[in-house]
Amino acid sequence: EDRPVAFVLDARRHEYVTEGASRVVLPVAPTVTITAPAAGIRFAPDGSSSGGQIGVEDQGHAVSVSVAWLTGRVTTSEAGR
Repeated sequence: EDRPVAFVLDARRHEYVTEGASRVVLPVAPTVTITAPAAGIRFAPDGSSSGGQIGVEDQGHAVSVSVAWLTGRVTTSEAGR
């Protein structure tokens, strides 16, 4: 698209929404933590983003999703690695 798109996560309600789409409810079990500005990450048409991290933990297994602000590149890693 030729316009910015935001991904917004509401950890208390266990749901997320992407602009122009319906809300998606996540299972209640995972623990979700957010280290992104305003609990969301905005992706720009030039490939950049606001950047940030979102962590998800379920039954002792934790994964971190990181978004690089300059490139918008998304990477995942297991916590502790």
